[in-house]
Amino acid sequence: MSLSLGQRYCISLCEEKHSIQLSFVLLPGGRHLAEHRRDLLEYFQSNLEVIMKDFMNATTKPVAYIPCCFCSQLHLELQSLLTGEPQDCNTNMQPIPELYYHDLLKDKGLILL
Repeated sequence: MSLSLGQRYCISLCEEKHSIQLSFVLLPGGRHLAEHRRDLLEYFQSNLEVIMKDFMNATTKPVAYIPCCFCSQLHLELQSLLTGEPQDCNTNMQPIPELYYHDLLKDKGLILL
């Protein structure tokens, strides 16, 4: 799976959630297509689900989280963000601004669902 020029990704350990983390890096001057990030995220998550089904059948389906813009905790669920459900910061008790994650979800003015 690859991204367009100017986009990179990294897979690392997320000790806070005892899980793995997929991070996107957008380089200046590159083509930053949200569709490619979305495709990679779906590919990553579907493969993780297959691995969990094969080797950890008793566990629950993995949940994808996104870093909060107000605090350092990972509590914003990606699926809720993609479906447009409003989410609040648990620490600051503030609603997450609707367009804060615009670069992750939109490309050329279209929401990618």
